[in-house]
Amino acid sequence: PAREAPAPGRKPSNRGAFRKLFSAAASRPVLFSLPQQQQIKVWRLRVVTQIDLLSSAPEGGFLEVATLLRRLPCDDPENE
Repeated sequence: PAREAPAPGRKPSNRGAFRKLFSAAASRPVLFSLPQQQQIKVWRLRVVTQIDLLSSAPEGGFLEVATLLRRLPCDDPENE
């Protein structure tokens, strides 16, 4: 069976451009409505963090995921 071509964001040659695109959108929230801002945050996490984790130095991606996980509310305050 033929292999499918990787998604554009997974091609190493495209990673820098996708990282810049989502980082630029996330850095300008005033240009977007609240629902769009929330969606950009989700996509930035999905795209930029994945690119960072796939890079030759994934430490930045690990730190970002750890930071975001610490911000999540805990379902049981005694576990905080």
